[in-house]
Amino acid sequence: MEFGETDFKNLVIGDFEGDLDKTSSLFNRLMGKAVLVSDKLEVPQKDAKRHISAINSRDAELHHLYAKTMTNPTHKSHIDLSSEINDRMRADHVFEDFAGVLSDDQKFPLPKDFDCLKNMMKVYEEECGKFSDYALKYIKYLVKECETASGPNAIEGSTHRLR
Repeated sequence: MEFGETDFKNLVIGDFEGDLDKTSSLFNRLMGKAVLVSDKLEVPQKDAKRHISAINSRDAELHHLYAKTMTNPTHKSHIDLSSEINDRMRADHVFEDFAGVLSDDQKFPLPKDFDCLKNMMKVYEEECGKFSDYALKYIKYLVKECETASGPNAIEGSTHRLR
């Protein structure tokens, strides 16, 4: 039992397929041009990873708001951009004491004292608001502080720095 049109059964299957030779030669020509262009671009080895992504994921919101402001310069878009910049500056200011003590070239331990970390995050969120994508980069300083703290007094002092 057959349904629909069946007159295509006698047609050559090649009529329905593309020409693989033409497709592959087009692909090879395009790839050849791309390789020639990329060979002309000399990226220093130390900067090779930087070109993988044009925008750091923590800066995506800032870039979005900036582009929105440039394409549609309304009062609201300017306020949103200004608010994002102020939030970033606030996070930088709160954590500059930590950054002064703990440099980025130090190794940061994996968190083990989650109660301490939760407590410090809670204090930050009570005083400064919810962690933004940008402010999340500073969690490593809280982890380092919790893992190197020498008792409850040190943790109290650390949370006091967040207030």
